[in-house]
Amino acid sequence: MVINYLVDLNIGMNRCGVESGEPTLKLVKKLDILKGLNFLGIMAYEGHTVFIESLEERKKETIKSLQKVSQTKQILEQAGFPCQIVSSGGTGTYMITGQYPDITEIEGGSYLTMDTKYDTIEGVSGTFKIALSLLATVISIPSDERVIIDAGMKSITKEFGMPLLKKSNGRS
Repeated sequence: MVINYLVDLNIGMNRCGVESGEPTLKLVKKLDILKGLNFLGIMAYEGHTVFIESLEERKKETIKSLQKVSQTKQILEQAGFPCQIVSSGGTGTYMITGQYPDITEIEGGSYLTMDTKYDTIEGVSGTFKIALSLLATVISIPSDERVIIDAGMKSITKEFGMPLLKKSNGRS
């Protein structure tokens, strides 16, 4: 049995992944001696740029990150490790990453259900529609500025924009 794999690069999000460039090559060389593994390429996520509101500033920062991906690909291929897959992107950067040389796959995940935060992002706002909703009931109205619903914080979050509210039964 052979397991194909990609190496995850840290290109600025600082969430996970090996550092780009020589550290990636060092890792791939170590993995290459193991039986049953087949290197297919690299993946990276420029998530630290997806919510930059200005499209021009987002392009600039995204390209800075993607240059690390291209440089790593070049280092790997010069060492004899062809990258069949070079995966990157996000919902806020798909239009930039998708046109960048060397990228073979886009990782634009939030577009599927959408976060309300993207309604504030130039170049993304209005491109995709919110496709996921949650039915909750108002159980208390302690003030004019606050309502309590029967959905917990794990079902909604303000991290990617507050949920949009819809009226039900003509009441607000």
